[in-house]
Amino acid sequence: MRLNPTLIFGFSLACLSSVNQAVASNLSNGINFYKTKDYLMSSKLLEKAVAESPRNWRAHYYLANSQMALGRFNTATYHYELVRDLTQNRTILKNAAEAIVRMENLRVNSNITSVNKEHTRSSSSTNINHEAQLNQHKQQILAEAEARAKAIEIAADRQIKAEKANSNYWTITPQGEQVMTIPWQREESIREEAANAAAHIRQTAQRSADNVY
Repeated sequence: MRLNPTLIFGFSLACLSSVNQAVASNLSNGINFYKTKDYLMSSKLLEKAVAESPRNWRAHYYLANSQMALGRFNTATYHYELVRDLTQNRTILKNAAEAIVRMENLRVNSNITSVNKEHTRSSSSTNINHEAQLNQHKQQILAEAEARAKAIEIAADRQIKAEKANSNYWTITPQGEQVMTIPWQREESIREEAANAAAHIRQTAQRSADNVY
């Protein structure tokens, strides 16, 4: 059985026409989505258009634009560079070159910003650690001073009890009982002396803590 050449040629033309229509459809729709700022959809359609027609500079150009808008600079640069090989349109070549430079500047600025943020975080962390160490040192000074002050106050109580236990001084309570004690002036003197010593320790420690930096 012989095939009719006219039919074969017609079938081939039909297939080619169908392919061209598909490319045109993806390209046209992709560009339309790009213009409406739907960069994800435009990228999907334009990637199909590029796959179907690798030397179509318009497909590469608008795909590069969409990828740049999505922040995919490496992919965008790749397609802009292909555009420069596929067209002699001066306006398009100028736009592609400017876009590549703009993305490179964004990369540099992004890196600088990242470094600055890292430095800021590092400095902030260092400052926080230093502040924590200072506070810990201050608390230690105050805690040790408080312990010494309490020890003086406890020692005063013990001294008063000991003197009362060995006193020859007696007094009558409101209930009429006779008890051994010490004169109130003596007890007051012991407590006042202890309170003054404790207060001096606390004040000195507070001054020392305030001078820690």
